Amino acid sequence: MADWRDSLLDASIGGAPIFVKDVKGVHGRRTTVREMPGRDTPTREDHGRAARRWSVTAFVIGPDYMADRDAVIEVLESPGPYSFVHPWQGELSVVLDENSTLEVHESDAEGGWARLSFSLAESGEPDGVRTRVSTTAALATASAAVIAAVGAELPNAKLTVGAVFSAVAAAVSKVAAAMMLAKRKVMGALGVADAARLTDAMQSLQTNARRLLNTPDELLTTVSSLTAEVFSLIRDQDGEDLASYPGGERVIRADAALTAAQDLGRAETMTPPPYEGAYVDPDVRAGEALIGKVLLAVGVAHAADLFGTLPLESSKTADKVLEVMGGLFDLLLVDPTTSDDLFLAVTDLKAALDSHLAALAASLPTVETYTPTTSLPALLVAFWLYGDPTRDLEIVGRNRVPDPNFLPGGEPLEVLVDA
Repeated sequence: MADWRDSLLDASIGGAPIFVKDVKGVHGRRTTVREMPGRDTPTREDHGRAARRWSVTAFVIGPDYMADRDAVIEVLESPGPYSFVHPWQGELSVVLDENSTLEVHESDAEGGWARLSFSLAESGEPDGVRTRVSTTAALATASAAVIAAVGAELPNAKLTVGAVFSAVAAAVSKVAAAMMLAKRKVMGALGVADAARLTDAMQSLQTNARRLLNTPDELLTTVSSLTAEVFSLIRDQDGEDLASYPGGERVIRADAALTAAQDLGRAETMTPPPYEGAYVDPDVRAGEALIGKVLLAVGVAHAADLFGTLPLESSKTADKVLEVMGGLFDLLLVDPTTSDDLFLAVTDLKAALDSHLAALAASLPTVETYTPTTSLPALLVAFWLYGDPTRDLEIVGRNRVPDPNFLPGGEPLEVLVDA
C-alpha cells in the first residue's frame, strides 16, 4: 500500500510556497436552538452551512527564506481571494479570516527560517453578487405551511363523535358568521358595493357545516378559500376614491387587512354553558377550540401572505402591521394544544413577515411632526417640505384640516418624510 505521505501536496498561499506544519479546520452548520416557556420540546432554526475556516501554522526555510517570507506577507496584505493549496485537501479559494492577521516569528537564535501563523476562511461569493431571497416568495411558502400544519390536526380530532358533532357544527357556523363580519367591514372600508358570490359561499359553509365535519380536508379547503377571498377584496378592489388624500388608500387597505385578521383570529367559537358551573364535555370544548384555531391560523396565514404584496404608506404602517400580526401569532404560539409542526410553521411565518417588513420599512417614508410657526396655506408648506406644492392635499387630508388655505400656526402637523 502507498504511504499517505505520498499523497500530500506542496503547500502554497497565493502562489507563495510554504511548508505547513499543521492545519486545524472548522466545519459545520449555523443552528439556533430556542427553549420556549411552557413547552417541553425546543425549537431549532437552521441558518445554513457555516463558513469553512482553517488555522494554519507554517514556516519558510532556507537561504532565501526572507524572500519567501516577504512573498507570503505580500499575498496576505492584498485584498484576495487567494488560492491556498492545502496539503491534505487540495486547492481552496480563501481570504484572511475576519480579525485575523499574519504572525511572523523570527529569532536570532534560530536563523534561516521564520514561523508563520494565520487563519483563513473560504472566500464565498464576492460582494455585489449575493443571492437574494424574495421575501414575498418566502411569505407565500411559510403561509401555505401554516395552513397545512393546522389542517393536519383536523383528522385526529374527535369532531364526529356524539355531542361533539353538534357543538363543532355550531362552531363552524360561527366561523362563517365571523367571515361575514370581516367581509362586511372590508367592503365598507373599500366601498365595495357587492360581493354576492362570496356571501353565498359563506352561507353555504353554515348550511353544510355538519357534512364538512366528515371531510376534514374539504372543511379546511373551504375555510381557507373563503378567507383568501376576503383578503383578495383588499388587494384587488379600488379604494383610491375613498382616501381623503393621495396615497391614503394604502393606509385604508392595511387597516382593513388588520381588522379582518383580528376579527377572524379572535372569533368566539365556544358555546357558553347554560349556567355557571354546568358540566361541559371536554371533547366538545376541544373540538370547538380546534375550529377556532383553524380559523385563526388560516386568517393569519392569508393576512401575512397579503402583506407580502400590499403596498404600505410608511414605516409607521409597517410597525403597526408587525405589532398587530405579532399578537395574533402569539395566540397560536402560547396555545398548549398547538402541535409542534404548527408551532414551527407559525414561527417560520412570523420570521418571514418580520424580514419582509424590515426590508420594506427601510425604503418607506417615515411619519414625523412639523409645526409651522405661523398660519400658512398648505401648498406653501408642501413646497417647503417637498419642493412640490401639489402635495398640499396630502398634508390637508392626513391632518383633517378644514381649510387648505389656513394651516394654524403653532399646531403640529403629521407629515411624511421620504426615506
